Amino acid sequence: MLQHEFESRVGIEVSAKEYAAIEQVYMSSDVEKDEFCKLWAKMNRVRIANAKAQQKAAAQFKALRIEEQVIVKMLELAEQRANNTGCTLPVSDTNIDANKVRARYEEADGFTVYLVLRDTGAAITHTYTEAMNEAKAFSSSNPTVYEFFGNRTLNHGYYKVAGYTSNPKQIF
Repeated sequence: MLQHEFESRVGIEVSAKEYAAIEQVYMSSDVEKDEFCKLWAKMNRVRIANAKAQQKAAAQFKALRIEEQVIVKMLELAEQRANNTGCTLPVSDTNIDANKVRARYEEADGFTVYLVLRDTGAAITHTYTEAMNEAKAFSSSNPTVYEFFGNRTLNHGYYKVAGYTSNPKQIF
């Protein structure tokens, strides 16, 4: 049995290393491959259910308009900051400013917005200069500025920490 045959039968992907171990077990058994896959799936039903739920959530996310995807990613970053500091203001401030992402660029195919995250709150701005001014206004609260780009035609976006050319983009 090939790895892609196994994956199509159980409904999830496995790493090459994991498949090598699965194949050893399969080759030393006297069970037909469909039955083997059914048994493996039964033993790993929670893992398969979790993987399928993640696939469904990813598909639902990609079905959103790019503006909403940007907002979801901004809220995830704000939630991380809130979890680190115990202050929920970054999340609520991002929710309040979300209309800045939705409304400003209705005619443009591509857009860029900035998320300023501080331990004590957040702000969404339209320019890098506004973002840096917002960050400096609360310099004692360890701000991080993220640059978000969205393309409506491709329904594609990315974000990165603003101001660093070597910083990798997080594509979504």
